[in-house]
Amino acid sequence: MKIKVRTLFLVLFFAGILVVTSYVDNNSQQSFDSLAHLSLDGGAVETSADEDAAEQLNMSVKEVHVKTEKRGGYRIEVYEQVNVYRDDKGKVVKKVATGEYQTLKYKLNEKK
Repeated sequence: MKIKVRTLFLVLFFAGILVVTSYVDNNSQQSFDSLAHLSLDGGAVETSADEDAAEQLNMSVKEVHVKTEKRGGYRIEVYEQVNVYRDDKGKVVKKVATGEYQTLKYKLNEKK
């Protein structure tokens, strides 16, 4: 009888952990999805394009260096994603800022 009670307790305990874990994971994912994207410059981002012209162009995504600063013993580099449209000859026709930023943080070696 003690073994059945212990087994039932363990099954309910692990089921409870599973329920709590899935709830927390789902809740944190919803919080992550609801975050607004941050823009460093606050400027307008061009998002509209002529669809017929865009079909004839080759699009590639590039990371463009925005700024570098030193803060708190770190070198921080900020890059912005830019969609680059080229014609069939490889000439850049249009660059569209996406508003997506990547930040790289490097620890500086402080020599004394």
